[in-house]
Amino acid sequence: MENQGVSVSPIDEGSHAQVTAGDAVIPPNRPRATIDILPEEILLCIFKVLVEPDPLAAGRLLGVSKDWRYLVRMTPSLWSQIQVVPRKPSDITSYIQYIETAYAYSANLPLHITISLPPSAYVRPDGSREPSSWLNSARVALEPLPPDIERLKQAIIGHDGANALRWRSLRLRMKQSLGTDRIMRAFMAEFKYPTPNLESLSLHLWGVDPYFRPNKGPLPDLGSLRCLTVDAGGHLGYIKFAPAMIHTLCFRLWRSTNVLFPFINLRNLSIVSWLNTNSSYDDDPVITFPFLDCLTLQWSTHESKESTAALPYKIRAPSLTTLRLLDGLSMAIVAEAGEFLHIRALDLLVPSSDMVASFLDLHLHKYSALVTLAVCPWHLELAKTGLHARRLVGEAPVGLNVLYSVYADKEGVELEKGNISEVIAPWRLPNDFVYREHGLSMSTHNVQ
Repeated sequence: MENQGVSVSPIDEGSHAQVTAGDAVIPPNRPRATIDILPEEILLCIFKVLVEPDPLAAGRLLGVSKDWRYLVRMTPSLWSQIQVVPRKPSDITSYIQYIETAYAYSANLPLHITISLPPSAYVRPDGSREPSSWLNSARVALEPLPPDIERLKQAIIGHDGANALRWRSLRLRMKQSLGTDRIMRAFMAEFKYPTPNLESLSLHLWGVDPYFRPNKGPLPDLGSLRCLTVDAGGHLGYIKFAPAMIHTLCFRLWRSTNVLFPFINLRNLSIVSWLNTNSSYDDDPVITFPFLDCLTLQWSTHESKESTAALPYKIRAPSLTTLRLLDGLSMAIVAEAGEFLHIRALDLLVPSSDMVASFLDLHLHKYSALVTLAVCPWHLELAKTGLHARRLVGEAPVGLNVLYSVYADKEGVELEKGNISEVIAPWRLPNDFVYREHGLSMSTHNVQ
């Protein structure tokens, strides 16, 4: 969640009104409220609910009262998530102060770092923003970084990479522009220090190859990595990790399924099929994942059904329990392939009502072991009607007794038709969402 005009200053012992919300300063001597007499254990539960989707909320809590300030400062877990999401250059100074405060108050806990750089975060030394054309990219690459960006980089990494030793997860996200590319390259150049505790790496870039090289590159110490998300094209092998150690993999498949062979211990696999033009999966070998529990599939908009129809046949997953289909083409291809029929949970998270209705009508009966079905909120009544119709003719899985709708993500963003491609992204796992359970009436369960 982005910074809503909140700044966190370095904290001193004599002040407890250091945090501002917009232009309003919270007075230190306000009347005592009922919430002030709640036990600390309950207050901390409330604080954690506030901070989980919005780590910057920890800074705002410091300015409420002296008691809250003490409790927040003495609870390192409230500071263990650090989000850097500057919307404009003037935000960067506040983020530097927030990062320094978070590192100090998080004690020695492992840290979860998110760095998201929109194009508006970059201003060139002459005061302008983006170059007029890509022809100027070489000149931009030679320009020195703005001083605030240099300070931000140092605050995140620490002296001689000291902060990197505490990273448990790292997420890098960049909107495509010359300015943010320049910043990201500068950050990557500094990610040369050991990260022995890094278990999760999420890269949302426009390509792997510009930042990683076969024989050298950033993040050389990924021996503890378990979860890898590469929301970018390029060579996975350029990133130095141990494939057999990876339990969760989310990436764009743009050549052959051969790239998946080393990932023998996967539990979660998410694939965006991004096949090159004039290519197909027809000649690829079949790969078995003995421990795979959750499979997510999505097709890119430029692909044809004919060139990619073989992909479901190339994946064997005897332990698979959850299948998630995120677009109409993935639903059509998987349904016609007749694979993964032993699953117990099916998520049909697509915008099209016609596609969901067609799948329920023509293919639901094939999934005889199905127990739960999840759909988008606007497909809830359609799903109930479709299930009832299948029950009436005896073509619904007998164990299917729970219907879910995906209400929102864990950051509080509600799922709507207009934002489905952003909220239901293939790199997000089922536990990143809030599901609502909808009971199926007796008339839906029983054949009349």
